[in-house]
Amino acid sequence: MKKLSELYANAPDEIVIKKIKTDPKQVKEGDLFVDFGQEENKVHEAIKNQAAAILTNNKNMQSPVPVFTVEDPKKELPFLCSKFYDYPEQTLKMIGVFGNDGKQVVSNIIQQLLGSSLCGYMGKHIVSCANFQKEEENIFEYSNFYSYLKDFILSDCKYVTMRLTKPIDPILLDISICTNANDNSMKNYFPYLEKTKKEGYCILNREDPNYIELANHCHGQIWTYGKENSTLQIIDSKLSLKNTQLTLKYQEQTYKVISPLLGYENIHNLCIAILTGIALGISMDVLLKKVPKLKSIGHLEVLNTETPYQIVLDSLHTKEALSQLLKYMKLFNKNRILVVMGCKGEENKEERSKLGDLLLDEANYVIFTEDNPKDEDSNQIIEEMISQKKESKHNYEIILNRKEAICKIILMANPDDIVLILGKGREMYQEKNGERYYFNDQEEIYHAIFLKEEGENIS
Repeated sequence: MKKLSELYANAPDEIVIKKIKTDPKQVKEGDLFVDFGQEENKVHEAIKNQAAAILTNNKNMQSPVPVFTVEDPKKELPFLCSKFYDYPEQTLKMIGVFGNDGKQVVSNIIQQLLGSSLCGYMGKHIVSCANFQKEEENIFEYSNFYSYLKDFILSDCKYVTMRLTKPIDPILLDISICTNANDNSMKNYFPYLEKTKKEGYCILNREDPNYIELANHCHGQIWTYGKENSTLQIIDSKLSLKNTQLTLKYQEQTYKVISPLLGYENIHNLCIAILTGIALGISMDVLLKKVPKLKSIGHLEVLNTETPYQIVLDSLHTKEALSQLLKYMKLFNKNRILVVMGCKGEENKEERSKLGDLLLDEANYVIFTEDNPKDEDSNQIIEEMISQKKESKHNYEIILNRKEAICKIILMANPDDIVLILGKGREMYQEKNGERYYFNDQEEIYHAIFLKEEGENIS
């Protein structure tokens, strides 16, 4: 809360602003509404909702509340929000995670390793720290973004880790992390690396084929992880479905690590989190003491079902991530690999046929289903997944209802099978036809197991 005169010198001293809003529907009494040249009725709606003042570029606007004009409200907004919330980005250490895969997983591991009492998390729809967890559609919209940064400070956080899908101008990152990149996406990540503070750090995979190109765009000190010539060197690894045993080398000292995080990708994810902690001034010994307590949440998460078959949750959505998962599972598979998967609507359309081809080639049986189709036709999404091999392959079926698909695959499972429920992880909703409703893969899995063991009809 601030006096408007603290934001604009020519403003009346008696006007107090509670929050800054860009959506007139969210405006409440005492808020400053920022008008991006929207329809006049939206400004009227903000006034009706008792906005205390309007910020606009319309010099001719007539309003019963004070109006302040700037040349470009969109450009003004981040600086205005930063000032309103007392420049929180200057107090917190800003950690940005971006790349083709693993953004959410890496961000989550970093928060766990640093501690949620000290590190906030901003993801696709979730904002969290030890004191609160909120679901928000537009987390990185500036009026929301700076508000949450301030909330982290009020919760005594020192750091914030962010799952980024675009740079947040004019924010500079203390630590920028590129999980991976390919030839098509690589250039998209240059702006993130260029938005790193000169005294900051850029963390890269030394084995990434595009490492040199990425490194050329880093503005901070480059730290790497990998098997050779790396800041944090992976000397050896032993994989199982219970844990991952690692030998790491940092500054000529060797460390033995037993991690509860499973799979090839989580070796890299853990290395990223460790380097992040070291960059923030935390010792290797302190960080490694926390590793055994880490939890895999929605990424290669082996559920404790006490069934004679294994069930794995994973939120993956790219061919590369799926390929790594299937490769890993085949190390331990004694019978069949059964899969439930769909593709999200309005996202990664170029990946659909690649994912479908790989599943049909490598899995024993696949049930294609819905996964947040949004406003797309679910049948069309699945058609794109199977289009290349639907005539030559017969190891699949289509069950649009995700609950029924999960039930069917659990019913099919035999001893020593591995069941993969893919795409959503710990996500707790389904989006379809403009609506979002509660849906939880894990709950549906346990319910199907219960019904199967009771001998009941699980359809």
